[in-house]
Amino acid sequence: MSTKWIQKEHHFTYFFLLFIALQPVLDLLTSLSIQMLHMDATLSIIVRFSVMLLAMIYLFIYQKNK
Repeated sequence: MSTKWIQKEHHFTYFFLLFIALQPVLDLLTSLSIQMLHMDATLSIIVRFSVMLLAMIYLFIYQKNK
C-alpha cells in the first residue's frame, strides 16, 4: 500500500472516532427537534445517514485497493 493511502486510512479512522464520540450530542439534537419543533426528519438523521453512506463508499474503495 502506498503511504498516501495509509494517511487517508488514518484520517477516516479519526473521523469515525469523532463521529462516535458525538453520538450523544446528535441524540440530544434529535430529541430536542422532535419535542420542540415537531420534526420527523432531523439534522442528526441526515448526518448519520451521510456518514453511513460515506463509510460504505470507503469500504468499497478500501476493498478494491487491497
